[in-house]
Amino acid sequence: MSKHLRFSKLLSMLAIMLTLSFAWNSASAQNSSSVKLVTSFSVPGQVGSTVIVAPNASTGAMGSLAITLPYAANVASLVATFQVTPFAQMYWGKVTNLTMSPANLMTSGSGARDYTTGLPTSTLFVTVEAENHSYD
Repeated sequence: MSKHLRFSKLLSMLAIMLTLSFAWNSASAQNSSSVKLVTSFSVPGQVGSTVIVAPNASTGAMGSLAITLPYAANVASLVATFQVTPFAQMYWGKVTNLTMSPANLMTSGSGARDYTTGLPTSTLFVTVEAENHSYD
């Protein structure tokens, strides 16, 4: 077999491999998850269970988390323990003023946050981002 023929076959195989590689990457990007839910959430000293309301895509209503703490609780430095759906991430802050940066990424069981904003009823925002980078 001549060198030219072998080189031509090698180029053909390389072209097929590249085509398969691009097709595989496109398929996996299309199959990334859009699920982004908080499945559990709690803070130390919490009274009772957390009430979790999932977002409603058909009405556009945001989801919510409701917790109760004793009146004298120190909420200036609480560490939340939480779970989100697989491949989702939770960020501290509202998406309109949030850059999805590592500084805002929440890790369950670490990283104390200040919950005093908006006292006495404290409306605070977290953003949950899905694997496909959609968020609520």
